[in-house]
Amino acid sequence: MDLAAQQVATSLRQLLVHVHGIALGITATHHLFELPSSPDIRLLSLRPVKHGGFSDIYLGEWRTDDGPKKVALKVLRVLDLSNSEVMKRLHREISIWRRLSHPNVSTMCKVLEGWGPAPAMVSMWYSNGDVIQHLRRVEKMQCSSGFDINSYKLKLMIDVINGLSYLHGNSVVHADLKGANVLIADDGTARLCDFGLSVLLAEHSQSYTTQSQATFRGTPKSRISRLFSRFGSTNFL
Repeated sequence: MDLAAQQVATSLRQLLVHVHGIALGITATHHLFELPSSPDIRLLSLRPVKHGGFSDIYLGEWRTDDGPKKVALKVLRVLDLSNSEVMKRLHREISIWRRLSHPNVSTMCKVLEGWGPAPAMVSMWYSNGDVIQHLRRVEKMQCSSGFDINSYKLKLMIDVINGLSYLHGNSVVHADLKGANVLIADDGTARLCDFGLSVLLAEHSQSYTTQSQATFRGTPKSRISRLFSRFGSTNFL
């Protein structure tokens, strides 16, 4: 990337942080504008492509030795920046996620400092969306293709169980298992995301709605049991 392109990229990141701060009602301070360069990450969206309970998701491109890959940049809406204990817990949770590696758990690619009031987490972009969105599309196609959706749902359920088993084996509690937190990879594998941080963010972040705040206190078991059964008569839980 030449100097002019780097300057443009830096200006765009500065604008992103400024707008993000305004959205939170935070007065912009000097440290928010001292953004480090990220030559291997390029923003593909100036606006969030998705809003989570306590984060904004931007689409980006990660330049690797294997070629460019689409990634999701999760910018947390953490308000309690002056609380050193909160920031320590946040960095500890992020550190735990970075060490995890399993086919059914979303991998954190890297962490970016300076893209928001808290570290931004970079993970792979899942074009299939979450399991609810994915199964809706698959259900529409199965009539013409003869695809056995019930067998596929069972396979996804096994993926979720394997992912949870791995997390529990590493002393990680998901705390918010629901369809929106089960992403589908390009090969059709289910991968868990948004674990570990839920309780911490519920206490020290800004949520758009009280419903989101309730969500991050944990998803009721009855909602989990409907995760797959809502797409057919078969209940796998």
